[in-house]
Amino acid sequence: MSDKEPTTPKPEDNQESTLAALRSRVTLMSSVQFGILLLAGAYTLYFIRPVLLPVILALLLTLVLKPIHRVLCQWIKIPAPLAAAFIMLGVVSGVTTGIYYLSAPAIEYTDELRNEIVKTRLKNVFQPISKIQAEVSQVATEVGKITTPEVVEGDGTDELDEDKEDAEKKGSPKSQKSSKKKSPPEPTKKLVMNGEEMGTLPASTSETVPVEVKLSKSPMEDLYQTAKDVVYHLVITMTLVFFLLAYGDKMIERITEVDVTAALMDELTNEISRYMFTITLINMVLGLVTGTAMWLLGMPNPLLWGVMAAILNYIPYIGALCGAAIVFIVAATNFDSTLTIIMIPAVYYAITVMEGNFITPAVLGKSFIVNPIIVFVWVLCWAALWGIPGMLIGLPILMVCRIICSKFPSFQRVERIISSS
Repeated sequence: MSDKEPTTPKPEDNQESTLAALRSRVTLMSSVQFGILLLAGAYTLYFIRPVLLPVILALLLTLVLKPIHRVLCQWIKIPAPLAAAFIMLGVVSGVTTGIYYLSAPAIEYTDELRNEIVKTRLKNVFQPISKIQAEVSQVATEVGKITTPEVVEGDGTDELDEDKEDAEKKGSPKSQKSSKKKSPPEPTKKLVMNGEEMGTLPASTSETVPVEVKLSKSPMEDLYQTAKDVVYHLVITMTLVFFLLAYGDKMIERITEVDVTAALMDELTNEISRYMFTITLINMVLGLVTGTAMWLLGMPNPLLWGVMAAILNYIPYIGALCGAAIVFIVAATNFDSTLTIIMIPAVYYAITVMEGNFITPAVLGKSFIVNPIIVFVWVLCWAALWGIPGMLIGLPILMVCRIICSKFPSFQRVERIISSS
């Protein structure tokens, strides 16, 4: 039998292997480029927060107020700038009134939490849990003593005898007398700074002593800085909302000269605006129901807790837990009954759970239900970038991105990932 001749690879096989290598290389390059682009975008978002945050807030608030503006312009025939002025007058009046009446109770509760009496009451609330934990640790200790093996006789007796002899020698009267003799105390000198005694130093220390000075800001300085930032963002946001309501439609018409593009922009704007308006209306009803429930349970300042519930409901999952924790602490500082203290946060959390699982899906439909994993990671990313404001605007931005992706075939895969259906 003759040996088989070596088979030469066909040109088609070489072409397929080359294409496979090229695809893998392109995929790897695309992944690396996407990662670099993502890091660069996160870095940019972190540092342009003072500029971009008011712009995003203004865009979202404009989408919420757009249905009201459309009614005033189309049905009542009011000019767009005048309708925008009326709407902004109402919004500014409502925000100013809310801050005026709710800031004092909020500051009062913040000061109460620093009081020692409040801390003692909170410790008393958690005292049963501490007792159970102490009993469990005691039982574990007893079980450990029972299960510890006994020392076998005869093992290590010589070492024990030597230790006893050393101990007896150390306990002799001579050793006791010598141990009672103490060395004289080293002379010290006081360290005084700005008329206040900062401590003591050995007398042998030189005069030039390096002192670490830590400058701490007072609470009033922090409060002033926070109030200044809030006022800055509010002024910029309200001004942008007015201009977007008054002249936003004309700007979109000039940008989209093609009829198809204009129709697509109108469809996107209407759908996003309808979603934002509906979500805001649901949150307002939730705040009203929560405030009424807190009033029926005897909580002080129920209006404050209703407004807090409406705002925190923009933060999925985390907002409800934070709100329940806050009302629990306030209830623990104002009530003595353990049942009442537990019932108040339970009712608060139950209302938010019912809204999230029944009311919102029934009003918006299943098409607006998103993947909880994507939502949680998305909100955490925005919280890491912009803190609490990022958590508040995280879910609305995600829903806006999903609506935009659903209108373009090339982004429908992204829309399917965001969606839970």
